[in-house]
Amino acid sequence: MKQAMLKLRLAIAFSLLIITGCGSDASSNGDVPNQAGSRDTPQLEPDTGIEAGACAHSPIVVKTLCIGMPLSEAVTSIERQLGEKLTLMDGTPAEGANLNADFVSIVSTDPDVGVDGFGDELRGRAGSLTSFDFKTRTIGSLFKSADMSPEEFAQAFVVAYGIGEMPGTVEQVRFRRQVITVKKWTYRYDEAGVSVEIMAIDELPSKSISVSGVTKASERSSTDSALRAAA
Repeated sequence: MKQAMLKLRLAIAFSLLIITGCGSDASSNGDVPNQAGSRDTPQLEPDTGIEAGACAHSPIVVKTLCIGMPLSEAVTSIERQLGEKLTLMDGTPAEGANLNADFVSIVSTDPDVGVDGFGDELRGRAGSLTSFDFKTRTIGSLFKSADMSPEEFAQAFVVAYGIGEMPGTVEQVRFRRQVITVKKWTYRYDEAGVSVEIMAIDELPSKSISVSGVTKASERSSTDSALRAAA
């Protein structure tokens, strides 16, 4: 019990420190793989059940999910693949009008899904999927990759999804007297406004994958130009 609580505190500290950017050393590439091409890279099973429609113009579709698709379709697909029901954070059903709010957070009802208390999550706005986050157990289930290390999974993901390279970093994050080793692999589809990030924490151990909608490069340029003009 004490060990589980320590892991949970470390995970909470990691989440807070990553968001605030406080208490961490400068990152480095270290021994994190940053591109595909190894002949020894494990293989992920091909995605199945992907249809056109909402994801026809998406740069990446992960387990039938893509940013901007109807939230109801995303919920139905993940429920089917995991064999369990999803709910909103307050426990109400993830269906119908509940999915049309300005911010919707949908989680797994299985307490074992996730990393040390942190479950999977689908997030949406006004009925559309804006991001999704899968943790260790669900990654193993969806990608049939339970036996892969985070490094192997990152490399296999790069190959399976046709990403030229996914730059990696290693970050030492201090929390009180603990030092957490955080590894990240990130790729951004700038013109489409989609970011993919794989993370791992050596001390837990754990891994997660997050896909989210971000500001497009063209929109960032327009905003920067407007700010410079206003200054």
